[in-house]
Amino acid sequence: MISLFINWPFDQSNFMGGQSYNQSLIKEIGLNRRAEAIKAIFIGGSADYWTNRLILDTSGTLRKTFIFDNNVEFTVEITGNQIDESQLECWQSIGVNRLSIKATRFKGNMQIKKVLTQLNALLERVHNRITNINIDLNIGSFGFKKSDWVFFIQKICAMPITHVSLYADQVVDEEQFILQYNQAGSILREYGFEQYEFSHFAKPGFTSKYLEWCWDLKPIVGFGTQAVSYDGTTRFFNEQTIESYIESINKNGTALESTEQLTSIQLHFEKVMVGLRRSEGITWRRMLEDLNQDQQITCKKIISDLIKQQLIKENEGALSLTSHGLLLENQVLTKLIY
Repeated sequence: MISLFINWPFDQSNFMGGQSYNQSLIKEIGLNRRAEAIKAIFIGGSADYWTNRLILDTSGTLRKTFIFDNNVEFTVEITGNQIDESQLECWQSIGVNRLSIKATRFKGNMQIKKVLTQLNALLERVHNRITNINIDLNIGSFGFKKSDWVFFIQKICAMPITHVSLYADQVVDEEQFILQYNQAGSILREYGFEQYEFSHFAKPGFTSKYLEWCWDLKPIVGFGTQAVSYDGTTRFFNEQTIESYIESINKNGTALESTEQLTSIQLHFEKVMVGLRRSEGITWRRMLEDLNQDQQITCKKIISDLIKQQLIKENEGALSLTSHGLLLENQVLTKLIY
């Protein structure tokens, strides 16, 4: 069983090669024919701009290429700027059962009200067709008032949604980020959202199958420019630009740009970092199981130091990142290289 990621990185109306990209994307999918069942599909980027023809053609090619069943989680990522009723009907007709809405980055009270108005209008349009809805939020913006942030999160939680993701593309003020993150987590839990990873909160029964599949380091097949596939030991990187992607598909019958064979040490650290971000954490057994005796001794000392620095916390034998540890995630990983 595998999961799929499909990247739609641009507004095709602003790119003259948009139609060529459509054709190349469908061709790439068709060239990867395999009799494997699908766990989840995630279409990332700006799916708002997909035409109904592209939606139907892509779905048809996917169903000829892979094995579908009624339990597939099928997510599309949207901004909500262009989506209309015919698109929603088309998405629903091909089995899309989850939406992920990218709320724009905002600063100041007037911007908050604008974002809330836009989100409410969008949810009114989509909720009659698709009820499993995630909202992506950027936090940690400089100068954001405490009362504004609390008000915003409370309004988000009262919306008809099932999932919230908290991200920080750029942290200007670390103290502000930690404060807003902790405030958001507290409010989300008050409204019935359960945290299952550092950045992700879901109503009971609505955790993302796609995200959990990725965190379990299971096989992913990626399509489109900049997409990455993974088979458990190797990563496969697609062409990075739209032009090179289209050219490679047409000339070579593949979008593959490069591969990376992961070493046993790399696989270990990926497992550790994914585990540290999840709410249940990573147990000492899983932390140490790939290490020799000397490495285990070193690891225990490093973890002890990270706990003292309040970058990692321990709860009932499981280790996870603190809010401060998330900000310094790369430094934590560097310390864990032994």
